[in-house]
Amino acid sequence: MQNLILFSVAAVLAFTPQKELSAQVSSSVEDLITIYREDAGALSRKYAVEHSEQYISRFSDLYSDWLNRLGEINFRELDRSSQVDYLLLKNDLERSQYFLQADQKRFNELKKYIPAPQSVMDFITQRRSGVSMEGKQVANWFNAWNTETEALHAALKNTTVFSKKDAGFLANIIEERREAIEEAYEFYYGYDPDFTWWVEEPFNALETSLEEYEEAVQNHFDQEKEQTDESGIVGSPIGEEEIIRRLGFEMISYNPQQLIDIANEQYAWTYNEMLKASREIGYGDDWKAALEHVKKTYVPAGEQPPLVKDLAEEAVTFLEERDLLTIPPVAKESWRMVMLSPEWQKIAPFFLGGEVVR
Repeated sequence: MQNLILFSVAAVLAFTPQKELSAQVSSSVEDLITIYREDAGALSRKYAVEHSEQYISRFSDLYSDWLNRLGEINFRELDRSSQVDYLLLKNDLERSQYFLQADQKRFNELKKYIPAPQSVMDFITQRRSGVSMEGKQVANWFNAWNTETEALHAALKNTTVFSKKDAGFLANIIEERREAIEEAYEFYYGYDPDFTWWVEEPFNALETSLEEYEEAVQNHFDQEKEQTDESGIVGSPIGEEEIIRRLGFEMISYNPQQLIDIANEQYAWTYNEMLKASREIGYGDDWKAALEHVKKTYVPAGEQPPLVKDLAEEAVTFLEERDLLTIPPVAKESWRMVMLSPEWQKIAPFFLGGEVVR
């Protein structure tokens, strides 16, 4: 009987169309997302130098392969939840592919400022494959790369300044390669006697040159033209078409002008509400004075925790009395609070919410 059942199952599988089997396997897009994340994570660790032709080529193939894989799935046959997962994965792949292509373009434009771009990557690739290294040859490579790095550094002062964004991008490329060279060096140093004897001094010289060149590149932009505040954020005009494309990746179905109009409408509403509140506490339309009053309205030192508890309970009551939100009992039971350190208060001067109120 057992053999008969096994034979029957085998017969059914044998006569089931391959496409139907594929559809059954592909029906759970959630599983595909898990597989994709694991694949992408493993490859990003394998090809750790993100700004390299090797990385760009491998991840370009990854995104294309997965988009093709999604294209083989019958979207209409998926349930609603799987359709949402499908669209989110597809959007993530297309966005990653687009920004990878943008990085490739910028990488190609700045490649001439990278010391020994190909031979360095060849060395890093060999290390990741566990290839046995000849110490004298590696020392010669390091000496040659050091000479090239020093030459690029010396020529930098006669090079047209970069934009701050490009300067940071190039400095990041140099940093990635310097760290990968250091990792490879530490892999062999102390374990391979020939490598250890030959390479120590050339490595130290190369590391110093790369660090100095990286710092010089990082600052090789018009610092008066591109002044920044303490955040270090510099605007990079990209144009309406590019903004619309990036809004699309975020699944925001408005163009820039519509968003500006919405912001102005919401600002006007907020401003009027602020005036109402100012009048309610006796300051008329002088909302700045009302703000100062509120800022100085605080509980005595040491009484903040009871205040936070009261505010939390007030918020829960407000939502539940108006049937605005269903709050699970465990959520009301499990929230807790911790104090904000002086360092954290510089970043978040009021409080942070969530499961832990700070």
